[in-house]
Amino acid sequence: MAETVSLPYLEALKGKFVRVYKGGPESREGRLVEVRSDYIVLHTEENQLVYYAIEHLKIVVENAKKALDLCPINDGEIVYPGTFLGALETLRDSCIQVNGGGPTSKVGRVVDVKEEFLVLSTEKEGLVLFPISHIKSVTVVEFACREIPSQDLYDGIDSLNGILSRLIHNWVSVSAGGPERVEGILIEVAEAYIVVVHNEELFYVTTEHIQFIALSVRIVETCCESSSSSSCESSSSSSSCESSSSSSSCESSSSSSSCESSSSSIVFESSSSSSSDESSSSSSSEESSSSSSSNESSGRGQRRVRSNAFKQIWLENLIKAANQNTK
Repeated sequence: MAETVSLPYLEALKGKFVRVYKGGPESREGRLVEVRSDYIVLHTEENQLVYYAIEHLKIVVENAKKALDLCPINDGEIVYPGTFLGALETLRDSCIQVNGGGPTSKVGRVVDVKEEFLVLSTEKEGLVLFPISHIKSVTVVEFACREIPSQDLYDGIDSLNGILSRLIHNWVSVSAGGPERVEGILIEVAEAYIVVVHNEELFYVTTEHIQFIALSVRIVETCCESSSSSSCESSSSSSSCESSSSSSSCESSSSSSSCESSSSSIVFESSSSSSSDESSSSSSSEESSSSSSSNESSGRGQRRVRSNAFKQIWLENLIKAANQNTK
């Protein structure tokens, strides 16, 4: 029979099999291995450690039957700090999942932990800032996260308003829980609210309701735009190269054709070379073609005259031979 207990009785449940939260994305089952002043540690059946902040904890359910099936774990080497913030600091450079599920859940590497916020490097949204007061749970995951360079954005700043002031005039994505998420340029940071502008709308977001802030959404889009523009430039340069090559090929073909025409004029008529030097390539080619045609007609006439003269000489010799035979 399952029974629900209030928060003051968590110490009595230490070492037992429990379900944290009755349902929902934050609900997990496992052995309660540690109870501290403001957080508890749950060791799940998937061999994961989950840190729950007590201020968000509502219900813990004990299951007496499942407790008999669990094997004891060796957690003597694990040292749990006294506070939830201290536990988060020990997870620096570790791969974690912030919150169990839903739109406010992110997976990434812990870059830094400050007094009021945690910096997480995610694969899709880049750097994400989580206010410590809105972190319900943290799960240590084993898969490798990508390495990230060190950032100077949050150095020397411990307050959430301090880091928000550095983000003024930058593109941010702000989540206030559920569908309450806006993206735009941060233009103002007040003590209790921030102002984000997107197109023609101004969004006033209460600071205490901010679940997380993603910093690099616009940077990814800018990189994509720059890569597309560079590809366009490369394509235009390639097209220009192709056009120049085509023009050069045209020029070479025209020059070769002019050379051919000039050579043909030299073969048929030696005087046409001087005229081709004085005139353009097109006119020289036309003159060479006309001169070649005239040369051919004149050559044919000369051959006809020579054949007629040969026939006449042959006839005269034939007549002379016949006269000599008669004598």
